[in-house]
Amino acid sequence: MMNRILKRGFILVCSLFFLTKCIGQVTIIVDKIPIETPENATIYIAGNFNGWNPKLTALTALDGGKYKVILPSTKKKIEFKFTRGSWNNDEVQATGAFQTNHIIKKNRTGTIHLSIEGWKDLIAAPKKVSTANDQVTILTDSFYIPQLQRYRRIWVYLPKSYKRSDEKYPVLYMH
Repeated sequence: MMNRILKRGFILVCSLFFLTKCIGQVTIIVDKIPIETPENATIYIAGNFNGWNPKLTALTALDGGKYKVILPSTKKKIEFKFTRGSWNNDEVQATGAFQTNHIIKKNRTGTIHLSIEGWKDLIAAPKKVSTANDQVTILTDSFYIPQLQRYRRIWVYLPKSYKRSDEKYPVLYMH
């Protein structure tokens, strides 16, 4: 009799543990990735739940070219993006335009289906029409910022008289 009570109690405790683990989760299924994604590429998710680390949380590959990750539900909203292990090859829109963060509202549970439209390194970014003044020139296209692991373009604005003058000019740095 005592064994049966202990066994039922153990089963009840295990069931409650399993239910609390399952109920408080958000499952993200990526139904579609870009056709140009390299074969055997690892897809990662980076967000405010893992310090925005682009190579910390890998998705699990499923049959049919789908991917899955399970995140715990939180009391705050979850923001995230997909990467292939680096911010140099994170997701972008199909046109190559910047992809804003995906957002899951706080206390959300269940399954969310998403698609990745493109990868930054595999799609040409849209050509932007410059509205810069004629005195604005590009100093470099490839200034590396090691803390962000990214390259940035550096512009410089010089007065019209700069090249033919020995005059000293005040400097303003903007980031």
